[in-house]
Amino acid sequence: MALRNPIVLINGQLQELPGFDRIRNSGNIKRQVAPPTDNVDGDLWFDLGNNLLKIWSGTGFTTVGGGGGGGGAAVSVSPTEPASPGNGSLWYDTSEGFLKVYLAATVEWVPCEAKFFVQDNAPGTGVEQADIWYSPLLNVFSMYIAGSTNAWIPMGSQLSVSDILAFG
Repeated sequence: MALRNPIVLINGQLQELPGFDRIRNSGNIKRQVAPPTDNVDGDLWFDLGNNLLKIWSGTGFTTVGGGGGGGGAAVSVSPTEPASPGNGSLWYDTSEGFLKVYLAATVEWVPCEAKFFVQDNAPGTGVEQADIWYSPLLNVFSMYIAGSTNAWIPMGSQLSVSDILAFG
């Protein structure tokens, strides 16, 4: 598969953005061991050598987040959960491929993204708060509400898959 650059509007014509050009204020994310060069303010670099996310400030890279005091959350990248996390700590679980946030009130790691199920019957295992389920059999979208409810709750008006995809 060929590398494709973003399509942009240039002088009223749709064109592929040249590889050497940048979209203003879009930031650029690089994953490598050594610090990248030719950075623009706001570029992100995931330091593979230290498993740290860093942002270019215009003069150098600064680690994003942090262990505390300044309000930043600790960020870990590992197949096992970090020891002694604080509320709001982030962990990229490399064994599952999910970014998770630590909730001190419930003492648990929660995925930062919802899952979307398409099946006739309600999923019974592997569900988390705010997951979405569409039942083609019932033509109903439902959201999983955890806590004391622990149930799939139908969502608003009955929208079709076409309705949802039209806005997606």
